[in-house]
Amino acid sequence: MATLCALRFSSCRGATDALGETRELARSQKVNVTDAGMLIWEPRERRPTVHWLVDVSTEPKLNEAFWCMLFGLLFYLPLAAGLAGSRGESNRFSLAEFGISDEFCTCVRARVRPGTSVLFLLTTDATVDPVIAALHELEFTIASSNLTNSQLEALHAAFLPSQHRLRDPRGHGVA
Repeated sequence: MATLCALRFSSCRGATDALGETRELARSQKVNVTDAGMLIWEPRERRPTVHWLVDVSTEPKLNEAFWCMLFGLLFYLPLAAGLAGSRGESNRFSLAEFGISDEFCTCVRARVRPGTSVLFLLTTDATVDPVIAALHELEFTIASSNLTNSQLEALHAAFLPSQHRLRDPRGHGVA
């Protein structure tokens, strides 16, 4: 069992402040963070900046394409669909088959505004209680989605980091 959680902070520095404590929890093996991403939305910016955090886990299982897809699904696809006048079209794209529920996406999307930040953690632990306990002094809300082992395996297969892919003699990646 794995969990994707989004810790949403009401300031732009919140996720950065929480990141240090999360790194320490991962190093001490109190929580098994396999991948992480961070979103920061400065108050006067039109869109958030996103970061794939490869230094939180010992060996990331996903690549940057996953985080780009997740952030795109959360923030850019609904905006593009709205501009095109087809709000319902953004609901056609989903990561539910990988265990990332539409409810999770809707909840995160609704809470993130200019002046906020989010720390996304993918853990192989069924709970993120150690993270919540360690960050108790910071003000945040949490949204999470549980992934079964088969959904996690499918996610890893779809977004395997490129350095782990097999190469054929011509240099093309082979899954």
